Amino acid sequence: MTTKDLYDNLAKNYNEAVKADKKLLALWRKAERGVATYADADKYAVMIGDKMAAAFDKAIVDAGLAEEVVSADISNALLRNMTKGIDNTVGGFTRRVQAAVNKRGGVGLSVVDYKRNQSRVDGLVEYVTGRQYSEVQEKMKQNIVNYSQSVTTGTMRANISAQEAVGVHAIVERIYDGVGLHDGKDPCEWCMARAGTWTYDEANRNGVFERHDGCGCTITYEIEGDRTQLQTDWKSNTWEYIS
Repeated sequence: MTTKDLYDNLAKNYNEAVKADKKLLALWRKAERGVATYADADKYAVMIGDKMAAAFDKAIVDAGLAEEVVSADISNALLRNMTKGIDNTVGGFTRRVQAAVNKRGGVGLSVVDYKRNQSRVDGLVEYVTGRQYSEVQEKMKQNIVNYSQSVTTGTMRANISAQEAVGVHAIVERIYDGVGLHDGKDPCEWCMARAGTWTYDEANRNGVFERHDGCGCTITYEIEGDRTQLQTDWKSNTWEYIS
């Protein structure tokens, strides 16, 4: 099986999973209506990351490569293309969210697009290359989801930075929840130390935008003076379904 065959199988499984998910469609429609928040973008990023990770895993396993050492050709062909897909999909959603944030806050600035984090992509490729896939399988899934979340957070930080430069201030909120690797029983002290509401400078100083693999926290923000979108329904993990 060629690397192209592997990627074609990955893309097929991913596209089918995305098209079948009504939750994703509901979130996208919220973004189209201009009512989605960064908490929605966080949900969207996690779901896209989950589906991409599952498709990656299935492509490797279906090809009988789970017990094989992952070659540089395979890791490069799959991961570089996958991350570009995440950049486009999650980045596109997040741009719509940012446009809505700007509108609610009365900010006339253009949305700053996410700039691809090439070093992070290189790190993903380097991590899996030359290793037996079954040994890094679970960690790799977490890494892919974490990368997807980083697109949302990266977009957020770029836009807050641009706004702060012209005197428009942000209120950042990190919401801790017992999801992901947080099992709801044993608190994650690292994340809890970063939870709460912060100014942008405080958030930067205290590592509020950082994540560990499998982090279940939501990071969101609104422009100072427009606090209506903070404390979202993420805490109850409710979803808007399409009938």
